[in-house]
Amino acid sequence: LECHPFPTFFSYGYLSTDGNGYREDLLELITAGGNSADYIGSIQAGTMADNWNDGYIGCTIDQIASSGIPALKMVPQVVLLMAGTNDINYQEDLANAPTRLMNLVDEIFSYSPNAAVIVSDIPLIVDDTLEPLVEAYNSGVQELLQERISEGQHVVHVTLSDLTSSEMADDLHPNDEGYQVLAQAWDVGIQTASAAGWIA
Repeated sequence: LECHPFPTFFSYGYLSTDGNGYREDLLELITAGGNSADYIGSIQAGTMADNWNDGYIGCTIDQIASSGIPALKMVPQVVLLMAGTNDINYQEDLANAPTRLMNLVDEIFSYSPNAAVIVSDIPLIVDDTLEPLVEAYNSGVQELLQERISEGQHVVHVTLSDLTSSEMADDLHPNDEGYQVLAQAWDVGIQTASAAGWIA
């Protein structure tokens, strides 16, 4: 399958020791299940051989929307989308953040109408003032995603509820163990999409 890690620092692998973030762990999980995967994107990061991704550091949802378009034109089969952490960190238009993420989902489908879009919660932020905003954002995204799932869109929601503060490298970014949690969540989403017949 052609897999597009959408442009966030999570896809880039920021603060992972090898620069691969979740991507190498996810690739191993996919191949262990008897499948193959090819990452696509416009930049390379990390020590792994197939290190293509679209991980741009510090981007908000709206900035991510413009950064990921080139790879969407390659028509990926699976798009991995996790966005919103920087919107919360910058406190940028939070009331509309879940809706803005859904607008990005619509844009993804406009380029890749047959893709399976795996949308993850954003992970915790190790900051007592911002963490309630994370919870509110994730809840809003889940509600809007459920509407789209009910309408038959090829969207899968995955959760990062297993991620703990001990698996964070700093307030915003996972460490190597945290990236393993991300890989496992993405793998669950891909398996769900595959079981639904959405991945050719």
